[in-house]
Amino acid sequence: MIRMNYSNYLCCIMVIFLMSACKGHQDKTLHYSEETIKGVMIDLYVAAEAIKDLEEGQKDSLRSLYREQISHIHGVNIEVVENDITIMSQDAEWYLDIHTEVKDSLDKIEKQWKKLNISDRRSRHKSASDFKKESKKSFPNKKRVNTGKKNN
Repeated sequence: MIRMNYSNYLCCIMVIFLMSACKGHQDKTLHYSEETIKGVMIDLYVAAEAIKDLEEGQKDSLRSLYREQISHIHGVNIEVVENDITIMSQDAEWYLDIHTEVKDSLDKIEKQWKKLNISDRRSRHKSASDFKKESKKSFPNKKRVNTGKKNN
């Protein structure tokens, strides 16, 4: 089975929309602004990436939950946005411009996420045995001597 990351997913969608653009032109009046549509598209791609490794049952329930949340966040009806995307896809140049902006935004988000992901840069906590090994290296010839006195 072919494993698709979001860039492959985006390319497939772009090819489908470009192929459908050859069928003719519809009215180019959109219900939502291009900025709103781009924001929704970005969030839909992020949501798709977030659930890509889950089991199908989990994907289905999370996909509909994410769609509801995205609809609420942007104050849109997702089906109407999808219809607007279909209208835009009828003009290949228009759709490609919008899709390029969406992909560029996703690339920026990914770069910002990698900068913020501190797990790779965080130093590991040392265990007691690691500490003992380091102290032996620092003081190789120093031995503990029991003097018989108790430390207060």
